[in-house]
Amino acid sequence: LGLFFLGGNQYYGRYDYGYVVRNTIYTAPDGSRYYGDNDGVLQPLPSMYSDMYSRAQGYTSGTSILILVDTIDNRIAVYSGHQGAWTPVIEARCVTGAPGTPTIKGSFYTTGFTRPLLDTDSRARYCTQISGGYFFHTILASENELGNNLSHGCVRLSVGNAQWIYSNVSRNTRVVIW
Repeated sequence: LGLFFLGGNQYYGRYDYGYVVRNTIYTAPDGSRYYGDNDGVLQPLPSMYSDMYSRAQGYTSGTSILILVDTIDNRIAVYSGHQGAWTPVIEARCVTGAPGTPTIKGSFYTTGFTRPLLDTDSRARYCTQISGGYFFHTILASENELGNNLSHGCVRLSVGNAQWIYSNVSRNTRVVIW
């Protein structure tokens, strides 16, 4: 259990399962975070969007979650931790507002309001309110939407990512959109 070396590689044995960290970010009892590849060999924490990761480090949140949304490149990054020590939980493509119906921009704190479906479109599931009529929710048709500016202002996500936010993001989580 804990950090150890074997055959020149470093591993971390999980206290909760008694097994090495594999293909996931694991937070140890002391707060340290580890990521092991498929064989359990420790690797640097992954960050697909290093520019967003760097930007995140300067923000605080009212919870242990922080969400950044880039409406130009249609990307979302969800982090866990605290200012200066945010770790990526989700880094993915998203759908943001079309030119005529743009997504709001600025810094917001989630309201805590969720609903299983939007009244205006029952295909929009796992809805988490950002502010006013703006929500995180599922894509409406197919994964082909992701990476485009097509929405009426909401941030559309893959079903799994929308469900994660719906289940894990509480009131007062900071959302930064540009």
